[in-house]
Amino acid sequence: MNGLLDAKVPTGNVVHGDVRAGDGGTINMAAGDQIFLSIEALRRRIRFLSDPQRLDGEMASIVPPPDLDAHLRSLRETRLLILSGGPQTGLSTAARHRWKTFADASPGLDAEDFFPSGRDELLDELDRLRKPCVLLLDISHDREFGATLAESLPQVQAALREQDCRLVIALHEGASQEMRRAMPSAVHRLGRPDPVAVIARRTRRDDLVLRLLDNEEFANELATVWPPRAVPLAAFIEECPPDYDPNRLVEDLRPLLRDHSAELKKLVEDTVTTVGARALLIAAGALQGAGRDAIVFAAGDLTSVAGPEGHPTSPFEGPSLDQQFGALRPSIDPDSGRFLRPYDGDALLPYVWEQFPSWRTPIRAWLDLLLGSRRLDDDALSVLLPRLLSFAAATGAADLVTQRAAVIADRTRARRELAAGLLLAGSIDAAIGPQVRRQLRLWAYHDAVPSALLRSVALACGAPEYASRFPRSAFTRLRHLLSSKDESVRATAVEATVSAARSLPPQATLEYLGEWAGRDAETAERTAILLTAALADVEVRRRWVGDWLARDPHGAVVALWRSIFVNAGPGTVRDAVAAWLEFSAVAPPGHRAMLADRLSIAATVNFWTLGQLSQSVGEHAWAGRPASPGASVLRQRLADHLDQAKVAL
Repeated sequence: MNGLLDAKVPTGNVVHGDVRAGDGGTINMAAGDQIFLSIEALRRRIRFLSDPQRLDGEMASIVPPPDLDAHLRSLRETRLLILSGGPQTGLSTAARHRWKTFADASPGLDAEDFFPSGRDELLDELDRLRKPCVLLLDISHDREFGATLAESLPQVQAALREQDCRLVIALHEGASQEMRRAMPSAVHRLGRPDPVAVIARRTRRDDLVLRLLDNEEFANELATVWPPRAVPLAAFIEECPPDYDPNRLVEDLRPLLRDHSAELKKLVEDTVTTVGARALLIAAGALQGAGRDAIVFAAGDLTSVAGPEGHPTSPFEGPSLDQQFGALRPSIDPDSGRFLRPYDGDALLPYVWEQFPSWRTPIRAWLDLLLGSRRLDDDALSVLLPRLLSFAAATGAADLVTQRAAVIADRTRARRELAAGLLLAGSIDAAIGPQVRRQLRLWAYHDAVPSALLRSVALACGAPEYASRFPRSAFTRLRHLLSSKDESVRATAVEATVSAARSLPPQATLEYLGEWAGRDAETAERTAILLTAALADVEVRRRWVGDWLARDPHGAVVALWRSIFVNAGPGTVRDAVAAWLEFSAVAPPGHRAMLADRLSIAATVNFWTLGQLSQSVGEHAWAGRPASPGASVLRQRLADHLDQAKVAL
């Protein structure tokens, strides 16, 4: 039987993401691979997910959930606050509110986001903390992480105590029992704030809100609403004209209060019953905001991958656009191809994914076809990709992102960047991020993966939004990619690691590089090459010029250079030393000699390491090498030091 004509199945709850689609778009039948709008659409999505000002704005308009005092007391006494709640309750925002409130009331305690990918990484990152802080860990979409973390809560608490830190955890409700058994005093169930107060905080139309509450039936419905459903109500009320009829407003708001699965069930199972109509409906949901012609062509592709049933044998047998979209009335405006209620378009793909499992294979194949090179034009792609991310987040099907990125990545730089943007946006999404990051790890470990995809993985891991959240993950993936047999992958990994260094504190970058250089000769060689590239980057140099590198309080700089001197080859060492001296020469005057001296301190291990540095600053090695006057002065300083250096026999 054709997948799109399967038997009806029971309905269920629908959860969908927030998407803002642009206008326009047609199938790209002949144009080149110009995908600037698509890349920018993903960048907007990434900026939205990572924008601290958006998060601060949320905090300014939040109505605090109940039990604030008990939650803050838990943080003070146990150093942990574990908030659990169900989907669509505003749990992540509530946990962020508690985190920020505690930090604001605690002078000298910084508020820091925390993004470990698992229990072991969490414990490792806690050990790396350098100052008192209150941390926020959102694992509300990752039940497995929560369950495994419960076993280690005593270790987590001990690490927090040792570092004088606190930790707020937003917990998937499925793991709350394990957490409660491990540490009952720290686990709290999220309470619902007053939905009327949530609406009143976000609108100036108090008159309309009060008149709405006069309707007892509506007021009772409203009392059960959590903030994620209350916020759209407030936005609707705020836009109402002054003389808007309250009775009409009640009817307009009711659809926003309710689960739309009943309407979608009727639409998909009873109203739209042919293959062609169902394919058009799904295409309209995926490409809402694109032109009608793009939607129709995409629907034809879906019909063809789903099976031959209902597919016309000749293009001259097909109906017109007006006829095709007219069959979807009253859900879709036939003139624009848009859903009359935008939330129906947002909810449609998650609904059919959940309720019609046999449709999943043709939908995956259809997405692969649409995302293939030169299939959709830039306008249509820029509509599809953000909706694809929302679709994946709503269903938890991370492969909708990862495997589609594998389809997109090819030999062209633009499509590799597009694939990297899709992977990056997926990796920082709260719902599918852990799955996407695990897939990045699997790909990075295997040379059999196509080089174009590995280069996209490198670009994603080196992006500031990824490296700043998951520094250990980023550097571990990049270390494996730097050892690839493919020269192009290695080159992209160097580029990506330099990009990551631009967004991280210098001590973090140098500690990771020091770990690499101490592994073996081959890794040390690549690390020295990478250090040379980083020191040539203007942004990295600007970030690294400071008091910390000159003082080297934890010995990270000396440890890195010591490992390079011990393990790397002479030619690579010479290039790295020259780059370091050029970097030191443009540092503030008081830091220049201190930075250069890190090298002589690192070299006093044995005669080999002294010889490495001596050869690197010798007249023969320096001859013919372009060098600034300042670097030459520092080179001579090191040469003088080496004449007096001693090592134990």
